[in-house]
Amino acid sequence: MFTAPPNIVSDPLSMTVEEGARASLACQFHAMAHPVTVVLWKKNGKMINEDGSRIKMNKADGTLVISEVELDDHGNYSCLVNTTGFKPVHSKPAIVLVKGKTHIHDKTTLKLLLSHIWEAAWCRQMADKRIGIFMGYTNNPLTTELLRFIFRQMIV
Repeated sequence: MFTAPPNIVSDPLSMTVEEGARASLACQFHAMAHPVTVVLWKKNGKMINEDGSRIKMNKADGTLVISEVELDDHGNYSCLVNTTGFKPVHSKPAIVLVKGKTHIHDKTTLKLLLSHIWEAAWCRQMADKRIGIFMGYTNNPLTTELLRFIFRQMIV
């Protein structure tokens, strides 16, 4: 039977994860077995509560899994190894960065964005003393591709 105080062998690793993806943090430790030892997690210094579906903690092996990561999930995560009869041990924090996706869901927003791009392209053309915008035609291939992308989004 292991009767020494708990110690953290490997702190959780920082990561960058895309919004909507899955994030998994591990806290490797030496301590007595579960249920004498329980591993809990903190985010920005506050205890994390499992929500039963998206955030799950394995209190025995020290893993934290966040499925379908949201922008609000970014922060500093640390594990807390708590063994009955000993002082709890905290890991060094791991930084979780969330890379957001661009979301344009409604056609009104797309139309507004298109009008701003159209106006900017027109002003740029006029400032260069070139006339060339007619039905999405421009001398700038990037602007043309962006306009095509927006029109495809509006059709969907």
